[in-house]
Amino acid sequence: MSRTIEVLSPAGHVLLTWDPADQASVDRARAEFQALEAAGYEFFRVESQTPERAFSSTAGALVVKRVEAAEVAPRAEPLSAPAPRRRGRPPKNATPTTEARAQTERVVATRPMRGG
Repeated sequence: MSRTIEVLSPAGHVLLTWDPADQASVDRARAEFQALEAAGYEFFRVESQTPERAFSSTAGALVVKRVEAAEVAPRAEPLSAPAPRRRGRPPKNATPTTEARAQTERVVATRPMRGG
């Protein structure tokens, strides 16, 4: 599954996409990402984007958190064996897997804001 960072730039809304299983794709995305980071872009994670918790003008909550660039930087993810199945309910403090989190959240990069 590919990963995407939405970049809000002077050129418009641009998507930075890479496939964690393809090292060449990761390297290209990492180079673009490092250029954004050097230009002072800030990165935000938009959470709670599951269909049952979708945000609209009449309902829902949009959760946006500023994150460090290192948390969302493009990187290769090794292919791993599936996790063993558990029986029963998951623990209350369980965190979603990387794959599940990638499907329910967006990462947005914005230009530096300057007040005046």
